[in-house]
Amino acid sequence: MSPTELRFDVTPLSDGARQIAVVKHEGGMSNALTLNVTPLVEVLQGWTIDVVKAFILDHPGLLSEVFAAENAGQARVTLLAWLQELLDEE
Repeated sequence: MSPTELRFDVTPLSDGARQIAVVKHEGGMSNALTLNVTPLVEVLQGWTIDVVKAFILDHPGLLSEVFAAENAGQARVTLLAWLQELLDEE
């Protein structure tokens, strides 16, 4: 059995997103999976407060990340207060 090597290549894109390529080398063959990733702070800017709340209720494990991204982005006071309440309950 030949060894498998994984390589991660990250390329910044002009719109602030990142392109991540996962390249698998095995037995002289290569396969790649490429993903375009938009920073969370930019994703939240396109969402209403109600959409962000619904997202958090479905994905509570991302609460800290969403709070930090909202705080660094639009910093909507009512949303930040709601997120902070949830953080305080943890």
